[in-house]
Amino acid sequence: MPLRKAVPDTFGEFVERYSLLMDLALEERAYKVDHNVSEVLRDLAEHVGLLRAGPRDVMEIHVKALKEKSRAVSSLKAQAYADEGRLMVLELMGYLVAYYRNYLMGFGPVVKAHAGAGGDHE
Repeated sequence: MPLRKAVPDTFGEFVERYSLLMDLALEERAYKVDHNVSEVLRDLAEHVGLLRAGPRDVMEIHVKALKEKSRAVSSLKAQAYADEGRLMVLELMGYLVAYYRNYLMGFGPVVKAHAGAGGDHE
């Protein structure tokens, strides 16, 4: 069962968190600051993984957040959200894959050793 149906409140929290990360990622790009978005995405992937979510759930989180962010903004800002979101969803998906790979290999939660994986994007 999809997360949005199985645990709608938790799904909503994931969407809110991801939505906030979209804002922080845009700030990182525009103002060259470091909000450590990659680390928070890794943490989000772990929480999503603990609920046995899959790629479709990640896409639903991404699409819902993107729709909400793009609702009342200029087309230019909506495009910026879409561009940044494309990178973020791939990064989140990668961290979810790493979570499951580590889980299946008996390493437990996501190993923090590959902190640079996907974190350097512009």
